[in-house]
Amino acid sequence: MAGAVERDGMLFEWDVGIHYIGKLSEQGAPLRVVFDHLTGGELEWADMGDGYDTVVLGDERYPFPRGKEALRDMLVARFPAEARGIDRYFACVAAVMRRSPLFFAEKAIPSRWSRAFGPALRYPFLRYARRSTADVISECVADPRLQTTASVPSVAAIVAPSALVAMLAMAWDNRANGRLTPMRGSHRNIRPSVVPATATWPLSDPAMADT
Repeated sequence: MAGAVERDGMLFEWDVGIHYIGKLSEQGAPLRVVFDHLTGGELEWADMGDGYDTVVLGDERYPFPRGKEALRDMLVARFPAEARGIDRYFACVAAVMRRSPLFFAEKAIPSRWSRAFGPALRYPFLRYARRSTADVISECVADPRLQTTASVPSVAAIVAPSALVAMLAMAWDNRANGRLTPMRGSHRNIRPSVVPATATWPLSDPAMADT
């Protein structure tokens, strides 16, 4: 998917699909393995480095550095009176992420096991997931500028503060260690990389070979 505008005889194109993705920086990372498998290792990524996002509130600018510790230190430096609340907020994000694997694993187990063990697997995550972003952030920090800055990784949290905090936590965790973007744009690079790679995959059902 892409947007395109022609102006003064020149064509400008930009992605409206994948802009950037986190958790791809290290070779062997699960998400990187998936992309490498789907594209046969042909999809190239560009590291966006530090300052991959910048929050602008009036005359104030808050560039997001790479790394959770660096991000925490930046927020504390800009909002020193909120240091303890910032730590509580990061602890909340970490708690959501620790509890999420069992929640998602429950979706993949047989239904008879899900009926027996599902509630126990889901509950630790749902304790946080059912709470709104606005409630959790306001409990951690009081400064309205910091509350807005902390909501930025999840667009849903900005548009609708009632959005579940689990969405925000997963967005924070995904992007905290930096982001990569497809070189030459996702619409030019992802599909041309995926189609040739998947065309060589064997079909599990021989009957599908004629379809």
